[in-house]
Amino acid sequence: GGCGACALGTYADSLNATSCTQCPINSTTLSEGSDTLTSCLCPPGFSLSLNASGECTPCLGGTYKNNSGSGECLVCPNRSTSRLASHSVLDCECLEGTSGPAGGPCLCDEGTYADDTDPLSCLPCPANTTTSSNGAQATSDCICVSGFS
Repeated sequence: GGCGACALGTYADSLNATSCTQCPINSTTLSEGSDTLTSCLCPPGFSLSLNASGECTPCLGGTYKNNSGSGECLVCPNRSTSRLASHSVLDCECLEGTSGPAGGPCLCDEGTYADDTDPLSCLPCPANTTTSSNGAQATSDCICVSGFS
């Protein structure tokens, strides 16, 4: 009998192997005929678990990974979040109280400003102040409302 290439998602790491071994959970190979466990890669939206299992785990909400491999999931841009197992920065959507395109930048709504100490939220302007537009970057961008000086 002839020898057949291991299917996608499997590998055979010894000579004269009688069967192919399945890749760990949530991982696959990029081609048929793989011959090492290291050929099993995490797909986009998954990263290699830090435990010894070698399993690929989904990127958590607020993160994404756009390529195959064992790399880390990347954090969404400020003031945006994503669903579990996201595989593109475009999966990062602006949080409530902000506006902007998928993938950011997400600008704080009028009357609020961005605070570098908290990458997720916008802070309200002090009493009797607002901003002239959305996207304020600091409390100094808050100006007095009509009737106040």
